Amino acid sequence: MDGVILLDPALNTADSLAQGGRTETGLPSALFQPYAWAATTFYGLPRGESDAGALIAAVKQPILLIQDPDDPVTRLTFAQAAAATNSMIQLVTAAPVPQDTDCLRNKGRWGTHVAAFKCDSQWTMNAINKYLHTVGLHPSAL
Repeated sequence: MDGVILLDPALNTADSLAQGGRTETGLPSALFQPYAWAATTFYGLPRGESDAGALIAAVKQPILLIQDPDDPVTRLTFAQAAAATNSMIQLVTAAPVPQDTDCLRNKGRWGTHVAAFKCDSQWTMNAINKYLHTVGLHPSAL
């Protein structure tokens, strides 16, 4: 594997579950924290040392991490923490997208979750092509 491209990754499983609950229902995320704890404790979902945010620190391949800054489920703070722990991570943050933008129509509270490509495909593809160039790949070679 020459590299990795991640779009709004779930780097903290428990937080993503709690935020996903809030996003889906509109209820406070604190109400979903016991569920997130149970899911990671009793049902084998990643947590602690096995969580993606911890594992990504050891990845030796170049990583492009594209993050929507206002993503309500997989939050920017975890992407920033991951980039701070591994110099192989190139974090690029998409431009904020107003909630009334056409590309977010019908997404409700999910808003910009995994919306970089849909809202600005040219910017997203430019970021990916730049990354591919830095790791020595040409898009046509894929």
